[in-house]
Amino acid sequence: MGQGAGERVGAHRASLRCPVAGAVPRRARTRPLLRGPRRVVPILLHAQASGLVLLRIFQSGRGPLADVPRHLLPGRRTDSRPGSRGCPRARQRSAGLTLVLASTSPRRYQILSLLRLPFLMVSPAVPEVASALHSPVQDARSHAQSKAAALAARFPDAVLIGSDTLISLDGAKIGKPRDMDDARDILRRLRGRAHEVVTAVAMIRGGRMVEAVETAQVRMRAFGEQDLETYLATGDSLDKAGAYSVQGPGRSLIAGLEGDYLAVMGLPLRAVGTGLRELGCPVAVDVDRIYRLREFLNWRTFS
Repeated sequence: MGQGAGERVGAHRASLRCPVAGAVPRRARTRPLLRGPRRVVPILLHAQASGLVLLRIFQSGRGPLADVPRHLLPGRRTDSRPGSRGCPRARQRSAGLTLVLASTSPRRYQILSLLRLPFLMVSPAVPEVASALHSPVQDARSHAQSKAAALAARFPDAVLIGSDTLISLDGAKIGKPRDMDDARDILRRLRGRAHEVVTAVAMIRGGRMVEAVETAQVRMRAFGEQDLETYLATGDSLDKAGAYSVQGPGRSLIAGLEGDYLAVMGLPLRAVGTGLRELGCPVAVDVDRIYRLREFLNWRTFS
């Protein structure tokens, strides 16, 4: 993940455009575009990249390379010294970027990369506050819309993608755990039962918005306390709705899944592909084939 240019975001607003349909994709590569407090990172064709690469990218204005091991930065070409203007070729490549993922989630990064389109990854800085007056679907839709809309002023010509995932158990909404104790309590509530996973996505281009909501059902095993503590010790639960992952160590707690696996993971890819086409961005990848083959993380472990 080579360090990119230090220009302000405004210099790139007018340059975002849709890729040519059927173009031959570039090799897997990740490169930051900007440094500093705005923390914008362009991602290019790196579907299976480790979450460790992205886990600490967006931190306290220290730049997109913060806490990223050097050996995980392929193609690094730029000067990392303060004040460096970075690599001119990296700045030129920004003209081909058209999508903006309003998220810092490594899972959504991995899923969107399956479409083999270049995109920017930007924190929307929108609080996720559940409303007692709204259903899980309403809250998920509202959060997804807010995330995408929050970046509209900065990227007026781009396609903005916002997404949100909530857990619903007996009508009660469950989001991300506050801490380890909260994660333990959440998993005990889910243990041995089925719950719904609601994921909404909102895609905005100009004044037009395309939305989709996917609801899946996940059945948890009647796991024991030792299994629970073993999983919590991995640290995998703290940044995930429901305090577990389907694509990581949390798979050991799950008995079954009915519905869109990628939606449970954080982004309904089939709906995203359809929405991008409706907004004028061609998607050359066969999304239906991705769903048929299921060659992604733990997907094939679910019947």
